[in-house]
Amino acid sequence: MRVSTLFYTFLALQQFGQVLASHGRKIYTRPPTSVARTAGNPSLYPPVDPIASRQHHERRNLLDVCAYIDTDQILGGDILGIPLRDLAGLKICLCLSALPLGLEVDAQLQVLRNKYGEALIDAVLDILINTCPNSKHCSYPKHAQPGCSAKDPCGFSCEPPYVEQGGECVCPAPYVSCNGECGYFPKGCGSALPRAINRRSTDSGTDSAQVKCKPQESVCGVFGGRNHAFECIDTASNLESCGGCMSPNPFVPYNASAPLGRDCTTVEGADSVACASGTCVVKSCASGWTISGMGEACVPTTEHTTSGLTMNADSLYSINRQRSRRALSPPVLPSEAQKDDESGPRKEGEHADYYGSAFYRN
Repeated sequence: MRVSTLFYTFLALQQFGQVLASHGRKIYTRPPTSVARTAGNPSLYPPVDPIASRQHHERRNLLDVCAYIDTDQILGGDILGIPLRDLAGLKICLCLSALPLGLEVDAQLQVLRNKYGEALIDAVLDILINTCPNSKHCSYPKHAQPGCSAKDPCGFSCEPPYVEQGGECVCPAPYVSCNGECGYFPKGCGSALPRAINRRSTDSGTDSAQVKCKPQESVCGVFGGRNHAFECIDTASNLESCGGCMSPNPFVPYNASAPLGRDCTTVEGADSVACASGTCVVKSCASGWTISGMGEACVPTTEHTTSGLTMNADSLYSINRQRSRRALSPPVLPSEAQKDDESGPRKEGEHADYYGSAFYRN
């Protein structure tokens, strides 16, 4: 009898041990910490989900109370001890969100703040905003900034590049809204979660550079810059890179057939130029020159030499830029003797290319 009892007891203990080995510590679960205990100890707060903290959450509509204050329409008496006669003539549109007022305020309010103190005036304005007959509870759409006015105390303006449409601030084309941001995303809207960068990724050329440019801009190289230095240029209207990049895209192989830009400031004889639709357009020419038939250049009206041409500051700047690109010497101011007698003898290697009061040495 005792042998059978010991045998069954041994068998039960062995099975219980197997259960413990399979479940380990999961058999006992500590009850969650109560809210009362965590309230006074931030270290016991439940951990923040790292994924949720990086995701975009749409902001709710803003709420505010705004009113156009006209103290001339208020009957006699005082507000918090300030006589209404001191507030006479005050006409201002304010919202509660603007309180306390900053340093830049209405001149009359600044006088009152200096006399009665900032805190008291802010309290008076709070009362006026809440009790004025035209006081309104305002609700603004997302991406809006309050714009209180006498005509519409609940007026607002949209944060750029958002535009107002049907009482909402919408992201206009060609931009798209991605994770709460309105912008240009040529590769589509990616996840709000960060991802590791592939060190061997070759996606670091034109596509990555174009993301930083506006839709109408091109990726152009930087003259004299580093190998992968680039800038975003609208070649349809840029005065110094009209019709194409002056320095080619650093991320693509050189293509001799690619359109080259033109520096409209170097148009000879031009007094005023512009770049329109990728073409230099001459608006006016200097004295002795006239606009060509195509409107892209200036042609001389009479036979003259460069030394006899008087140019304005813009033309002088253009010529100096052109000459500097050809690695010529910088301009040197002539001596007083040379100024007095331009026809006098010159040293060998000098010529009379005068532009204003400067000449160049070969």
